[in-house]
Amino acid sequence: MKKIICCIAALAAGVTAFASEIIFSNNKVPVLDKADVVVVGGTAAGAEAAISAAKSGVRVFLISERTFVGEDICSTYRLWLEPGEQPLTALAKEIFTPEPVSIPTIGRSLPFSYKANKPSAKLHPDTPQPSVLTDGKWKSAAKESVQYDDNVEIDIYLEKPHPVNKVHVLAYQRVGDFEVDKVSVLYEPLNTTGKLTPLTEVKNPESGNGNYENNAIIISAEFKPVQTKHLRLLITKPQNIKRILLGEIVVEEESNQKSPDKQNSVIALVKPMQVKRTLDEALINAGVQFIFASFPVQIINDESGQPCGVIIVNRSGKQAVLGKVLIDATMNGVLTRLVGAQLSPYPAGTREFKRVVVGGQIMKSDSLSLVAREQQLIAIGKQGITYPVHEYKIQIQIPEYSISTFQKAEQFARDLTWNKEVADSSEILFEVPPQQIRAQSYYDGAWQGADKIPIGCFKPEGLNNFYTLNGYAGVSRQTAEYLMRPVNIMAVGERIGKVAADQAKQAGSIAGIKADKKAKTANAIAGEIRFADGAAWHRLPRSGDLDCGWFNAGSGNL
Repeated sequence: MKKIICCIAALAAGVTAFASEIIFSNNKVPVLDKADVVVVGGTAAGAEAAISAAKSGVRVFLISERTFVGEDICSTYRLWLEPGEQPLTALAKEIFTPEPVSIPTIGRSLPFSYKANKPSAKLHPDTPQPSVLTDGKWKSAAKESVQYDDNVEIDIYLEKPHPVNKVHVLAYQRVGDFEVDKVSVLYEPLNTTGKLTPLTEVKNPESGNGNYENNAIIISAEFKPVQTKHLRLLITKPQNIKRILLGEIVVEEESNQKSPDKQNSVIALVKPMQVKRTLDEALINAGVQFIFASFPVQIINDESGQPCGVIIVNRSGKQAVLGKVLIDATMNGVLTRLVGAQLSPYPAGTREFKRVVVGGQIMKSDSLSLVAREQQLIAIGKQGITYPVHEYKIQIQIPEYSISTFQKAEQFARDLTWNKEVADSSEILFEVPPQQIRAQSYYDGAWQGADKIPIGCFKPEGLNNFYTLNGYAGVSRQTAEYLMRPVNIMAVGERIGKVAADQAKQAGSIAGIKADKKAKTANAIAGEIRFADGAAWHRLPRSGDLDCGWFNAGSGNL
C-alpha cells in the first residue's frame, strides 16, 4: 500500500517581528510589507517592472520563488541574443553585454604529432605513439593527463607549414605536488635544418594559486606569426615541485584569430552569474524590497473583490504582502491562476519544448531536433575553455496540465539530450504557453515590437489592478513567441512598471481585506496540508502518492 510521507519543520531561530496581522479563518498571518506595487515572480521582466515602478516614485516589493532573480533566462539557459536582436532597455543591455574575458580562449588546433625528450611517468603514462596531449580532453588530472617527473622538452611536428601565432599548454596543478612554472616556445624557420629560434616565454598565470585538477590551467604563448612546421616547448616546474602533469597542447595559426568569418560564426553566451548579479544590483539601487524562496499560495482581496495582496510561504512560515497593484511575472502564471483569471483551455497533445545543452555530442531521436542556425552558440567556461551549445526542440506528449505530467516531460527531455560529455544544461524546459488569458484587449497582428502591444493585453477581464506579465498575455501564440524573447518581455515589463506606478498613485487606501477561497489552480489534485502553528486546514495541490520520499535530496540520499 502506498503511503504519503509528510515532513513538517519548525524554525526556532531567526524569528521576525511584524507590524500587523491579518486573520483568515481563525488563522493569523503576519503582514510582511505594504507596498504600492507588488511583483510576484523573479523573472527578468518582473525585475524590470519592479525597477521601473520604483523609479516612478512608488514603494515596490518583489517576490521570487527561486533564490535568485532572472530565472527565465538562467534556468532555461536562454543566455544569448539572436541575430538582429538588440537590447531595448538599459537593464537588458547590461545583462546581454558579455563581460570581458580576462583569460585566454582556445581555438581549433592544427593537427600535429609530438615527441618528448624523456619518457612519461608510469603513474600517468602517454600512449606508445604519443597522443594524449592531442585528444581534446583536459578535465581530469587523474584520467586525462601525462606526467613528467622533471622539466621536459616537447617537439611538435605539424603536417605541413602554417603561419603559427599561438600555442596553449594546458597544465594541471596541485599546490606543493604538481605544477608548471613557465613555458618557452622555439621554432624552426623554413629552409633551415635543426636550427631553433626562440619566440617567447610565458609564466603560469596561476602558479601557486590554488588547485586545478578538474580543469587544466591554460598557459598561452602568443607571438607574431611565424611560418613553420616544427616547434619546441621547454616546460619547466618550480624547484620545490615534484612533477608536471599536462592535459593538452593546442597550436593555432594566424587565420584562426583574424578571419572575419571565424569571428562572425559564433555567438557567445553571457554567464548566468552576470545576469543574477546585474538584476540584484539593479533592484537594490532602485530601492526595491525583495524576498527569495517564497511561494504565493493565496490571493488577498479588498472589499470590492479586487486583489490587494498575496499570501506567501517560505522557511519562516506564512506572510502577507499587501499592494495596490499586483503584477504576475511568474513563468507559468501562478498568480494569474490563483486570482481566478479566465484562461483558454489547455490543448492536450504533442507540445514542442526547447532545452539547451552545453558541450557533448549532438544527440539524435525521432522526438528531437537541433534548432538550425548559421552562427554556432558557444559557452566560455572556467579558464577560457570553449564548449559548443546545442539548442534542441523536443516533441513531448502532454495529456494534461499537471505537476506529474511536466515532471515526466522534464525527465524525458533529459534522457534524450544527455551524454557523458555534457558540461551543463538548462535546469528547466522552455515552452511558449499554449494558453492565454481572456484579456481586456487582444492582439493577433504580426509582431511589430514590444512597444506596439496594447497594455490591455496584459490585464485579465474584470481585474483593474492586476497585470499578467508573461507568455499568458492576450496575444496570438505566434506573437507570444516574440514576446517571450527576454529583451522583448523586459521592454514590456518596463512599460507595465510605469503604468502600475501611475495607477497606484491614484488608488486609495486598501480596505476590507479578506482571503479569496474560490480561486483555484486548474486541475488541482485533492490533498491537504497543515501548518505547524495549529492553523486551520487549507486545501493545496498534491504532487503524488509515494512509497518513499526524499526532501532536500542531495547526493547523500541517492
